[in-house]
Amino acid sequence: MIWTMYQTVLWLHIVIAILWVGGVMFVGWAVYPASNKLDRAQQRTFLTALMKHTHWLFIIEGIGVIFTGILLGTVLGPIDQWSDLYTTMYGRKFIAAFFLAVFVLLWGSLIGFRKTMNVLEDNTIWNLAKKDMCTPLNRAFRFTALVAGVEVIGFLGIIALMLQI
Repeated sequence: MIWTMYQTVLWLHIVIAILWVGGVMFVGWAVYPASNKLDRAQQRTFLTALMKHTHWLFIIEGIGVIFTGILLGTVLGPIDQWSDLYTTMYGRKFIAAFFLAVFVLLWGSLIGFRKTMNVLEDNTIWNLAKKDMCTPLNRAFRFTALVAGVEVIGFLGIIALMLQI
């Protein structure tokens, strides 16, 4: 019974992680570049709606990954007591993955999202872009991509930790 529950929660953990990581990367590496084919007004409207819609989905997915990860390591896994977190290799990797996942979730939902929305709400750079002065908008989006890149690096770190456990 416990093995079946473990397998079910593991499956759920992996599926939600694919949705979270894949969703964030798909928006950044596929949807945003494709939105450059739209005129500036359409692009701004589309990206604003996209960010507002996906923001909550990504938060829920991140919480789901963290919650199922906690279940897999504790209730259904080898961590039975607090000391296991710092006296075992599994516990140390588990706690590192936990804090990294929380950091990535907070970074994406608080820093990355706000930075993107600030660019989308900045009338000055969008008005300049309408007049074919796109440098400020392009710079703002490049900086936003760097900020969002922290999330991707965090995802890679979590995956590296998970592959070692």
